[in-house]
Amino acid sequence: MWMSPNRCEKTKNEKISLVNQWVGGLRTAARMRASKYDMLREVWKSVAVPSIIYVMDVIAWNKSEIDKLEVGQCRIARLALNALRYTAVEALRGDM
Repeated sequence: MWMSPNRCEKTKNEKISLVNQWVGGLRTAARMRASKYDMLREVWKSVAVPSIIYVMDVIAWNKSEIDKLEVGQCRIARLALNALRYTAVEALRGDM
């Protein structure tokens, strides 16, 4: 990993886009599943999250960048729970 300010910004943007890629891929994969919640939860927690948080500790993240990452997690939770778009975040954070 390159440790220059520009490279860290590029890595941050790559991580944020990786979250969006996982959300899109899991949305497609879960479309016709009988147990959508179980499949999304297991794949998200066991594969997606580790691939996203890999090497995140060595980069300084600010609040707005962390918020962008959390938006992806909330989108997955809404998809898994069949929740409406404006469902409160507190209602989604139960088990995901």
